[in-house]
Amino acid sequence: MTDAGMADPCTCACGECVPGGEAVSTMPYPPYPAFPPYAPYAPYAPYAPYPEQAPPAPEPPSESQPPTGFPASPPSSRLVPPSPPESAGPEPEPEPAPESAPESAPESALPEEKRPAGPPPGAILPAGREQPPAEPPVVPETAGEQPQPAATPPASSPPEEPELSPSGNNAAANQALAAQLAKAHGHADWTTGQPWADWVELWRRESNWDQNAVDPDSGALGIPQVLGYDTAKTAPGTRVIGDRSRDEYGPDFGLTTSQAAAANDGSAYAQILWGIGFIADTYGGPSEALAVHDEYDRY
Repeated sequence: MTDAGMADPCTCACGECVPGGEAVSTMPYPPYPAFPPYAPYAPYAPYAPYPEQAPPAPEPPSESQPPTGFPASPPSSRLVPPSPPESAGPEPEPEPAPESAPESAPESALPEEKRPAGPPPGAILPAGREQPPAEPPVVPETAGEQPQPAATPPASSPPEEPELSPSGNNAAANQALAAQLAKAHGHADWTTGQPWADWVELWRRESNWDQNAVDPDSGALGIPQVLGYDTAKTAPGTRVIGDRSRDEYGPDFGLTTSQAAAANDGSAYAQILWGIGFIADTYGGPSEALAVHDEYDRY
């Protein structure tokens, strides 16, 4: 190379140098020596299968080993006391305890024939000691007698009609009679709470619980203010109430013909009995009847 960075002209007379540059050789490189072919791998012999092993035979359960499937019990933490050493000779017998005087048994534990008899009746006792009460004699039971059962109380029956004055009003007695009749005829729930308050209010509006009350406009009669139910005229009253005898109650709603005639004559018992049957069959209870009365001013 020259100082100018240019190659010297070719002087090798090869005729293949690049003018003004470096010489380029065109001679082929010697070939690489041929490698011998690789020897093929020898095939590996197949693995021999493992010989099958028979399953171990189950061991029979022993006393110290629980059966298979149950957990082994934990070791006991209790200490077993050591066994006493064997003695060379027989053990000495314990000396018997000295006999003590037997304690006197209480009188209540003694049989009756051995109990001390008390002082005879009428005996003079020391001051401060009272005569014990005499025990009643024991009557021995015979083999054939059976104990008598306790008498059962008679079943409750409907109350009887009270003797009320035909004239005048007895509201408190009529209300008490109504409660008794309601309980006797299966309407005990009418006699407490709101149903009872509604029942009292219903007939207070109608008649003020007066068995002789007569509506001046319609002629309705009695405590429940009944009008025109004896259409067949089978139970007319015989007593004049107001200006005439009445025939408003008929043999219906639990009344017989004689009871209907008594209601027309002012019987509070028969009138209340008719009213209970009417309210139960028509409305179901006093509260429902009062609701109708609130809306229509009648029921």
